[in-house]
Amino acid sequence: MKNLVLSAMILFTFIISCKEKNQEVVVSYDVLTGKAMGTTYTIKYKGKIDGAAQQVDSLLAAFNRSLSTYDPESTISKINQSDGKYCFAVSDDQFFEYSLTRAIELSEKSGGAFDPTVMPAVNYFGFGYEKKAKPETVSKQTIDSLMSLIGINKIKIYRNTKGDSVCIEKKSKGVKIDLNASAPGHGVDEIAQFFEKKGVVDYMIEIGGEVRTAGVNAEGKPWTIGISRPESGAGVSDVVMPVSISNKALATSGNYRNFFEKGNIKLAHIIDPRSCSARPSDILSATLITDLCIDADALATTCMVLGLKEAKEFVEADTTIAAFFIYQEPKADTLSFYFSPGFSNHLITK
Repeated sequence: MKNLVLSAMILFTFIISCKEKNQEVVVSYDVLTGKAMGTTYTIKYKGKIDGAAQQVDSLLAAFNRSLSTYDPESTISKINQSDGKYCFAVSDDQFFEYSLTRAIELSEKSGGAFDPTVMPAVNYFGFGYEKKAKPETVSKQTIDSLMSLIGINKIKIYRNTKGDSVCIEKKSKGVKIDLNASAPGHGVDEIAQFFEKKGVVDYMIEIGGEVRTAGVNAEGKPWTIGISRPESGAGVSDVVMPVSISNKALATSGNYRNFFEKGNIKLAHIIDPRSCSARPSDILSATLITDLCIDADALATTCMVLGLKEAKEFVEADTTIAAFFIYQEPKADTLSFYFSPGFSNHLITK
């Protein structure tokens, strides 16, 4: 999340007929837009909050100082730079402790398919903050070396005896943390909490495609979110599936916009922490709907790592999540879709 700029606020209005009094009532939805986490954000909400744009930008700036691996002074960067142990005051960072703790929980839930210590492999394959060239060959020795640095057993997070400091211990200096697969969703949740504390009950918050909604939209209906076509040249408006969500979060993960291809070599930015493989998934995109956006974000990445067969088993075993996968059969010219049992509740039927 770099180069945050002041959000532009645009006021949209719509008219609702008031049947009892036979008069028109104007209801306002404010829209905030800006840059965050190396991408953009859009927020729509009903209500009036003085200085909302500045407060959201301030929150996102603090979030960036905690979790951005591209900011050398962020909490996560200082941990990654540390030799083995780094502590910070609870009052200095309100985001990192929860973000890493939840990532560890989700790693356990996924059997290691999601892992916040995957950063050494992400950097090695040239998709991380170290900006390394993409490797054209990978030796077993290199994979073994990377694997020795990856695994949630390589880190420990705890508070000191007084409870006023958070400490992270790494088994070696080479262990590094990457929360980029869950941070955008976490950021969405933090903004949602901000608006809810202000009494806002109707909102849609989106950061780089990760979404959380509550209540209804300006038409008094559940929010409609479009799932993009998983193709590198597809535009933002090229939607393959619109879905209806309210009081839920949605996140989509895919390799179709961030990959490297040269000759017979194709590397994907979503790395399997269990094997350090950068082989592209047989799922083109995975969309997850959950209560919290941090979970949807992390679990969408998890499904990409698991691949179609394992991902189906994973989502069907958990009734609290709904999933939609787009994939392509070998030698097929058309896309194929998979819906988990709970996803049908969100489909829009005419």
